[in-house]
Amino acid sequence: MFAALEFIERGIRPRIFERGKKIEERSVDVQKFISERALDPESNIQFGEGGAGSYSDGKLFSRPGSNNKYSQKVLETFVKFGAPEEIRSGIKPHLGNGCAVQDRREYTPACA
Repeated sequence: MFAALEFIERGIRPRIFERGKKIEERSVDVQKFISERALDPESNIQFGEGGAGSYSDGKLFSRPGSNNKYSQKVLETFVKFGAPEEIRSGIKPHLGNGCAVQDRREYTPACA
């Protein structure tokens, strides 16, 4: 997604293909795997909207005051898409689960 955003910022319209289902449908498949061990190879913890990060605890690693420009750009991008402002300066910034999914859905088609 970061690569696609870089293209969009430069006026290039990338095609983005999401493997798997939207997060709401995907959560049902993940729960089914947890409870029944029924794996859907196209919709699981790894594949689907938001990727593996959708089921992480949302903690990031950061070095306030010594982040390089790339790390800082990542943090700024998260804020742009709905993450709390505090992640810019926190030692262990925390996004929480799924904080930016809806905003990304709305942004990407409008710009691509």
